Amino acid sequence: MLVKGALAAGFPTEVWTVKRVRVLIEREIGVKKSNIGGWELLRRPGFSPQKPEKRALRRDEQAIVTWKRKSWSALKK
Repeated sequence: MLVKGALAAGFPTEVWTVKRVRVLIEREIGVKKSNIGGWELLRRPGFSPQKPEKRALRRDEQAIVTWKRKSWSALKK
């Protein structure tokens, strides 16, 4: 079920969280797991903790580099 993805399991995004794994196990198997138990089930098949980076959709990388070189270095002084 984990390999098929969180979307296939009925969650709104593709990110697996410990809470989602716990909900899935309880829904599909009828067994309640603790946070540690849910985490162990994620680790066994090789899943690793991941957190999406929070970045603006319209992020201007070149403007950020320019700001870091000019404005930030002046502010640090």
